[in-house]
Amino acid sequence: MEEKTGILTSAMSKDSVQISVSGRTLALVEGCLGVLEYSREAIRLSTGKSSVRFSGEALSISSMNKNSVVVSGKITNIAFLGANKC
Repeated sequence: MEEKTGILTSAMSKDSVQISVSGRTLALVEGCLGVLEYSREAIRLSTGKSSVRFSGEALSISSMNKNSVVVSGKITNIAFLGANKC
Protein backbone atom coordinates (compact mmCIF):
# COMPACT_ATOMS: atom_id res chain seq x y z
CA MET A 1 0.00 0.00 0.00
CA GLU A 2 2.90 2.39 0.66
CA GLU A 3 4.00 2.02 -2.95
CA LYS A 4 0.65 3.33 -4.27
CA THR A 5 0.79 6.33 -1.95
CA GLY A 6 4.25 7.19 -3.24
CA ILE A 7 3.01 7.06 -6.83
CA LEU A 8 0.12 9.36 -6.03
CA THR A 9 2.34 11.83 -4.20
CA SER A 10 4.91 11.94 -6.99
CA ALA A 11 2.16 12.36 -9.62
CA MET A 12 0.85 15.52 -7.94
CA SER A 13 2.71 18.63 -8.99
CA LYS A 14 2.81 21.97 -7.22
CA ASP A 15 0.20 23.23 -9.72
CA SER A 16 -2.31 20.48 -8.94
CA VAL A 17 -5.45 20.89 -6.89
CA GLN A 18 -7.07 18.42 -4.53
CA ILE A 19 -10.71 18.75 -3.48
CA SER A 20 -12.22 16.81 -0.59
CA VAL A 21 -16.00 17.01 -0.21
CA SER A 22 -17.88 16.06 2.94
CA GLY A 23 -21.56 15.55 2.23
CA ARG A 24 -23.03 18.51 0.40
CA THR A 25 -22.06 21.09 2.99
CA LEU A 26 -18.25 21.26 3.15
CA ALA A 27 -15.39 21.22 0.64
CA LEU A 28 -11.65 21.54 1.26
CA VAL A 29 -9.71 22.87 -1.74
CA GLU A 30 -5.94 22.40 -1.51
CA GLY A 31 -3.85 24.14 -4.15
CA CYS A 32 -6.02 27.26 -4.25
CA LEU A 33 -4.21 30.38 -5.48
CA GLY A 34 -6.92 32.94 -4.81
CA VAL A 35 -10.60 33.85 -4.75
CA LEU A 36 -12.01 35.00 -8.11
CA GLU A 37 -15.71 35.23 -7.21
CA TYR A 38 -17.47 35.34 -3.87
CA SER A 39 -21.19 35.52 -3.10
CA ARG A 40 -23.74 33.56 -1.08
CA GLU A 41 -24.69 31.68 -4.30
CA ALA A 42 -21.25 31.12 -5.91
CA ILE A 43 -17.58 30.87 -4.98
CA ARG A 44 -14.94 30.55 -7.72
CA LEU A 45 -11.35 29.74 -6.81
CA SER A 46 -8.20 30.03 -8.93
CA THR A 47 -6.19 26.82 -9.18
CA GLY A 48 -3.51 28.05 -11.55
CA LYS A 49 -4.34 27.42 -15.18
CA SER A 50 -7.98 26.73 -14.34
CA SER A 51 -10.57 27.42 -11.67
CA VAL A 52 -13.24 25.60 -9.71
CA ARG A 53 -16.68 27.10 -9.05
CA PHE A 54 -19.01 26.07 -6.24
CA SER A 55 -22.69 26.93 -6.62
CA GLY A 56 -25.34 26.63 -3.96
CA GLU A 57 -27.06 28.42 -1.10
CA ALA A 58 -25.62 30.25 1.91
CA LEU A 59 -22.06 29.60 0.71
CA SER A 60 -19.12 31.03 2.61
CA ILE A 61 -15.40 30.58 3.04
CA SER A 62 -15.12 29.29 6.59
CA SER A 63 -11.33 28.97 6.56
CA MET A 64 -8.49 30.12 4.33
CA ASN A 65 -4.70 29.95 4.47
CA LYS A 66 -1.80 30.25 2.04
CA ASN A 67 -2.93 27.50 -0.34
CA SER A 68 -6.19 26.00 0.93
CA VAL A 69 -9.79 27.11 1.34
CA VAL A 70 -12.77 25.54 3.09
CA VAL A 71 -16.10 26.27 1.40
CA SER A 72 -19.19 25.66 3.50
CA GLY A 73 -22.93 25.96 2.93
CA LYS A 74 -25.41 24.01 0.80
CA ILE A 75 -23.27 22.96 -2.20
CA THR A 76 -25.42 22.03 -5.20
CA ASN A 77 -22.82 22.05 -7.99
CA ILE A 78 -19.05 21.95 -8.51
CA ALA A 79 -17.75 23.04 -11.93
CA PHE A 80 -14.22 22.88 -13.28
CA LEU A 81 -13.57 25.79 -15.62
CA GLY A 82 -10.88 26.27 -18.26
CA ALA A 83 -7.93 28.62 -18.34
CA ASN A 84 -8.11 31.79 -16.27
CA LYS A 85 -7.39 35.23 -17.61
CA CYS A 86 -6.04 36.40 -14.26
